[in-house]
Amino acid sequence: NVINDPRGVALELDGDICFGSTSTEIRTSLMTVLNKVSDEILSVPGDPRMVIVEGHTDSAPIPKSLIKYYPTNWELSAARASSVVNYLINQGVNSGKLQASGYADRWPADITWFEVRSGVINDGVIAEQNITKEQRAKNRRIKIVFTND
Repeated sequence: NVINDPRGVALELDGDICFGSTSTEIRTSLMTVLNKVSDEILSVPGDPRMVIVEGHTDSAPIPKSLIKYYPTNWELSAARASSVVNYLINQGVNSGKLQASGYADRWPADITWFEVRSGVINDGVIAEQNITKEQRAKNRRIKIVFTND
């Protein structure tokens, strides 16, 4: 999905096409999107815009077998964002334009940037936004923000 974001235009990608469950290995379907984005948008000479790559998760706990790698969803979301940034760098995108950010479960898909920034998101809101399987699936995503300046 291409969406408007207060910071610019954003490409929001379903987490299931991006990564396997609790994995940071980029799936082929995400590689296809990233290749197109890097060729058509991120390789424009002289374009100074920042590109923020955000990793988001649902609120499900990390499986015990993976806690040594990802103690919380913060580490998993940040590692996924970093995987995307590293992939883009390997595709020739200027690393000075890229920023990786992990949000864990703290920014559910149906919550606005303004709500997150205002501090109204608390554990109750997070729980309400992760009740159903569909909500959790929607919350697992990668968002690539092309800033306005």
